[in-house]
Amino acid sequence: MKASELTVSDLMTTTLITIKASEPIKEARADWVQSTYITTDTQAIAAEASEALIGANTRFAKEAARFKDAQLPPELARKIKLLRLSMPVPAPADPAVRRTRADEIELVLPACVAMFTEEVGVSPVAADGGASYRARVAELIRSGRAFARIEEGRVVFKAEVGSATHAACQVQGVWVPPDLRGRGLSAPGMAAVAVQAMADIAPVVSLYVNDFNHAARTVYQRCGFTQVGTFATVLF
Repeated sequence: MKASELTVSDLMTTTLITIKASEPIKEARADWVQSTYITTDTQAIAAEASEALIGANTRFAKEAARFKDAQLPPELARKIKLLRLSMPVPAPADPAVRRTRADEIELVLPACVAMFTEEVGVSPVAADGGASYRARVAELIRSGRAFARIEEGRVVFKAEVGSATHAACQVQGVWVPPDLRGRGLSAPGMAAVAVQAMADIAPVVSLYVNDFNHAARTVYQRCGFTQVGTFATVLF
């Protein structure tokens, strides 16, 4: 059926589906609770609700697009237009995020160690005093695959492209210092890494994230990433 042939009944069905959506209410409640009771649990709840809201807005905006050229009553046309315009805007790329230099390894290395230890639960420098891990970080810097925002001698955001081919690359080690989280550094930083990686490394940028890390998943979704699969990691 062409857009011009859609009936008001079709439109009302879509409108009713939208009205029944509870994501905005859930997101608002979760945000209020998180702002009032600041804990790890409430932050996870708020991030999960925000992720659901973004997903719902995107889905409804795409559904509304098929009614763009339909002849509608003015009130219904206005509602459909609002739905089409509700598509989330990708996070802007942070212009301060850049490739790190070889002479900055002493700044970058501690951030990499902190990220690895927090993510995996063991230190990457325990086995050989850190020689192997330092060499790996230095290699990523030399190859132009290490990115960071550095302010007054401190890494406030960082990420690397761990593996790359001519067709795709994978981002790893996304990290913001714990005391700076929640200040809007992650999404613009990740967007900047994605933009630079697509321009200079590979046309497709991928990453993996723990399913329970709702805050990170929300950030990546804001940057335009979509889930394409699920897998498990076994450490031994």
